[in-house]
Amino acid sequence: MIKSFFKIIIFVIFVSTLYIMRDDILSFIQSKQVEIIKSEYNQKTKEQVSSDGTLLDLKKVVDTPGALRSTSFFNLSKNAYLTDSGIIAETNNERVKGNLSILKENPKLSLSAQKKVEDMFAKQYFEHVSPSGVGVSDLGQSVGYEYIIIGENLALGNFKDDKSVLQAWMNSPGHRANIMNGNYTEIGVYAAKGMFEGKDTWLAVQHFGTPQNLCPRIDTLLKSTIQADQLKLKSIQADLARKLINVNANTIVDGKTHDELVTEYNLLVNKYNMLVAKSKTNINTYNKQVRAFNTCVESKQ
Repeated sequence: MIKSFFKIIIFVIFVSTLYIMRDDILSFIQSKQVEIIKSEYNQKTKEQVSSDGTLLDLKKVVDTPGALRSTSFFNLSKNAYLTDSGIIAETNNERVKGNLSILKENPKLSLSAQKKVEDMFAKQYFEHVSPSGVGVSDLGQSVGYEYIIIGENLALGNFKDDKSVLQAWMNSPGHRANIMNGNYTEIGVYAAKGMFEGKDTWLAVQHFGTPQNLCPRIDTLLKSTIQADQLKLKSIQADLARKLINVNANTIVDGKTHDELVTEYNLLVNKYNMLVAKSKTNINTYNKQVRAFNTCVESKQ
């Protein structure tokens, strides 16, 4: 009986001790739970963010030999006359002689060539890059010409006709290389007479191009989605940092208990990691497209 009495006493004391210490025990369990959450969050975000990769850049080629200025360009003949269609025809005549395919006129390239001529007259310069830093690739983009390769030939001077300006370009190795580049498929030309450095003269521009659709398609919408998701990830990272401070404070915040703050934090961690996984998959898909595109570009150089 005495042994049974002592057992009952010991049990009552044990239960009473547990009851008295219940808050400390629950606090200990909760603190360990938060530590585990913190550990998982830190490990997962560090691993996934560092391995999600970066977007690859598309390769594009721009060919711009030195601008061709005639030594006699101030002595403009009254009979001098250049035409866009005639320069294109003379260009294709030279390509046929070299057993190359003829170039198809593209209205967008003709428009970009026109913008170049007008800009050179307006700003009085004769270079492939304008004083404001605009080059042929910028002009191509401004008219909506999506290209793999784009090139430009410039000519200024006293050229009697279309054949003479084309011959001047053919006599220049760099300009000839553009005209005889077998990778080009399209052309645009614009020639006009105007005042340059106080004299009446001609400016002619050839824009060569190979359209982007000749290489594997790039999903530009996917790239936009990736960029939008990356901004969301940065925002969630900041939000997680704020919530983690509240969790560690172990106090009621905005009327939410500690358990509610932990739950809220965990839900956001899951949302973050799911978005990281989605972004990583999309980046891998997009980069695969870019690699195929860049391989195609390299084959056409």
